[in-house]
Amino acid sequence: MRPLLAPCLAALALGCGHHASPTIGNTAPTAAAAPAPVVTLDEDLAVLDAMAAPQSEASTWTTRATVLGWTADHRLAYRALICDPDALGGRGSYCELNLCTVASGVAEPACEPAASFELGGETGFDRAATTASAEKWLASLGPLAAGAPQEDDAANLVVAAHALIAELPPGAPRLTVVSAPFSGEDMGQEDLGVTEVSTHTIVDSPDGTCRGAAGIVQYQGEYEGVRGLIPIAFGVVRCGLGAP
Repeated sequence: MRPLLAPCLAALALGCGHHASPTIGNTAPTAAAAPAPVVTLDEDLAVLDAMAAPQSEASTWTTRATVLGWTADHRLAYRALICDPDALGGRGSYCELNLCTVASGVAEPACEPAASFELGGETGFDRAATTASAEKWLASLGPLAAGAPQEDDAANLVVAAHALIAELPPGAPRLTVVSAPFSGEDMGQEDLGVTEVSTHTIVDSPDGTCRGAAGIVQYQGEYEGVRGLIPIAFGVVRCGLGAP
């Protein structure tokens, strides 16, 4: 049984904010040529391979959200890789690779699991099947456009009342991206929820009408009386920023 985590009210599935260069996937013919990927699918798969190996003992744990680009209908596409020792103990050390898109004005992102396994023993991780799943998902999106990477000050990603709040751009109406527990105060859990944004990427759509962010937050959770930090990937988009 997994610990209860907060629902994602604006978008889910990266001290506040180290800015990371976006990783781009397919490129639309009308968009600028995409830069070489910073984190490729093969690199994510290499992490999963290593973690799935028998008697794997991780000295480092990988958590990252890799921006892939913009779809023609202004969705932001990203991969989310999380390998974590599970400080709460409800599941045990694990790895997950999720493939996500998020659009402006939706309650949460659409994510497809490409891989998910617990460490130790037989993990059942199949690199070929994971690759095929990721490539099929990417092809289903159509050509992706690179968009324009933005600096950290192009968005406010703040932790307030144990929730992740986004302003895209700063001063825009606030969006709750990762919420605090519904009944934290009633259950004596008022200190549970988001504690910090560990990494994030900010990128505008090619026509300049949308701004998106994807990254990882640290979330203070509880399971059967044990508390600990859990990494959670997030994605959020706001459109209507202006005409091209």
